[in-house]
Amino acid sequence: MELNKRESVPEMLQRFNDGDTIKLLKENSSNECLKLLFGYGFIPKGKWLLPEGTPPYREDAAPVGMTRANLWMEIKKFERFIKPELNKLRREQLFIQLLEELHPLESKLVLSVKDQTISEMYPNITLDKVVDAGFFIWPHGIDETEYRNSVKNKEVKPVSTPKLELNQPVSGKPRG
Repeated sequence: MELNKRESVPEMLQRFNDGDTIKLLKENSSNECLKLLFGYGFIPKGKWLLPEGTPPYREDAAPVGMTRANLWMEIKKFERFIKPELNKLRREQLFIQLLEELHPLESKLVLSVKDQTISEMYPNITLDKVVDAGFFIWPHGIDETEYRNSVKNKEVKPVSTPKLELNQPVSGKPRG
């Protein structure tokens, strides 16, 4: 099934939620924008460096498709919200600006991505279904086993690496 370019992201997710969710997710699993959206919305290491909850912002009153921005294009810019080198105030300003430029339904979806609560908006779109549909290229070095194990805890446990003694060479062989 081909992606309907006239359909907004929230409309598409609602259609997935109301229909045969796993089938529709599988049919769209190659969509790069949806991969990014689900990655930031479900993967704990993709959690945005923004405060929880809804910031004060003015909703755009324009109808769908007539707002200053659309979510299909803005998804590609979500990376800026996880960059620690970006000034905290600037990151929050960019986030509020984004919310104000999108249609209110898209803004609500962006808030759920930020807080990683997509399944509260779309109960049939769950982490397991998204993973089973083959959506993820595991970002930030997360493998599928680690990811699935992290779901219950809502955090990814770091991979254990052996610690080197200060006087121990990298090769692991004793000096002498």
